[in-house]
Amino acid sequence: MQSVAVQDASDAGCAQRATVSIEIGTSKQARSPEFVCSLVALVNRAYGQHRLSEREAVARLHAGDERTRNRVLHCATRDGRLVGCCSSTTHTPWCGPGTGHWGLLAVDPEARGTGVASALVNAAERRLSEEGCYGCGIEYSYHKGDPLVSQTCRRPNLNFPKPVCLHPVHWR
Repeated sequence: MQSVAVQDASDAGCAQRATVSIEIGTSKQARSPEFVCSLVALVNRAYGQHRLSEREAVARLHAGDERTRNRVLHCATRDGRLVGCCSSTTHTPWCGPGTGHWGLLAVDPEARGTGVASALVNAAERRLSEEGCYGCGIEYSYHKGDPLVSQTCRRPNLNFPKPVCLHPVHWR
């Protein structure tokens, strides 16, 4: 498990730091109906639509146990409560050789703006780099003019010498 202290942006005048713990999901979490339900609810609430089923959540969590893990799910908790997730994949057909991928980035709406997404993306990119990837791709969908997506697209990619390749999935 990786614990990251991040600036809590919810109180700009306060220098408090809230710890976010990031770990790769496992079958232990998949066997917990409470964890699976909270993961599914968090993702679907964050996306504003049905994006993740219980079956898919369980499969993604189980993948964290595999010895040769291609796609895993990073789970973020704060004070013992699930606040976000992000997947990372070392081999995808659409990114090309040596280029990993992160996606399914979801943060509890109540925890947005507190550094959870940054901690998840950093953990995903760190894993990809450690697994030998030299580039990273993301796919995304957004509403035109959404300021949160603009921040993601301008985010410098500090972990890779190759630039991030962006793959828009659909425009709304």
